[in-house]
Amino acid sequence: MTKRPLTTARVGPMAAVIGSKLYVVGGISPSNLAQLATNEAYTPSTDKWTSRAPLPQAIVDADGAAVINGVLYLPGGRHGGSYVNTLYAYNASTNSWTAKAALPVAGANGVSGAIGGKLYVLTAAGAGGYVKRLDRYDPGTDTWTSVAPPLGYHASAAAGVINGKLYVAGGGTPSGITNALEVYDASANTWRALAPMSTPRSGAAAAVVNGRLYVAGGQDPSLNKVPAIEVYNPAINTWSKLASMQTARSFVAGGATNGAFYVVAGLSNGTLNQAYLP
Repeated sequence: MTKRPLTTARVGPMAAVIGSKLYVVGGISPSNLAQLATNEAYTPSTDKWTSRAPLPQAIVDADGAAVINGVLYLPGGRHGGSYVNTLYAYNASTNSWTAKAALPVAGANGVSGAIGGKLYVLTAAGAGGYVKRLDRYDPGTDTWTSVAPPLGYHASAAAGVINGKLYVAGGGTPSGITNALEVYDASANTWRALAPMSTPRSGAAAAVVNGRLYVAGGQDPSLNKVPAIEVYNPAINTWSKLASMQTARSFVAGGATNGAFYVVAGLSNGTLNQAYLP
């Protein structure tokens, strides 16, 4: 179902849920390609968006976003024509951003996940091209540690954390767009390949609902926008296709709150906000 649209149209933002609200941060304007520092919060119960404190600088294609103890962390991305290694932390209770210890490398188009109170950041692209790198951030000590890199490349992938493991699906590689699925086990510091998605895609949105990974939108190897929604069940290592999106679009953001999967922004219509109810 279509919900109230974003106030600011954008492509390539990041999104995460704090409490019951969906925060959408950064991105690029589809009308004039201006990079954005915009931060908006969506309240499902009232179907309304609220402007919140903007990022310290405009960021597009960050390495995902994740929430730890009510704080949203936004690592990496691009600012102007450069890759950055910034880590910004947003405190919703004070509506303020704080700069934290910089990432070990400057990069973008990755994903993030929170496991055991730590932030895991997969960097997928940098000044030298595609990157395979995973780093762990400890908010308690404001320090970074490099951990095992993924098996393959996953630029602009879809990701989510289920039972303490980071699942990463699809994304761009040096040879094209993939449908590969990998899982990172933080306790063992190892990666493992799992059943691939039905549709290779990059620039998709993802969220975890009831222990399953939902992936929506994106673009296929021919750069066509993908309308299909797929869901991965880790208990049986299987993907299932679900109802298609109302409007296919790519470089979207998403998050789950109150049992619904919200997919926002993206190419085609940068203000769209659609909710999928599993």
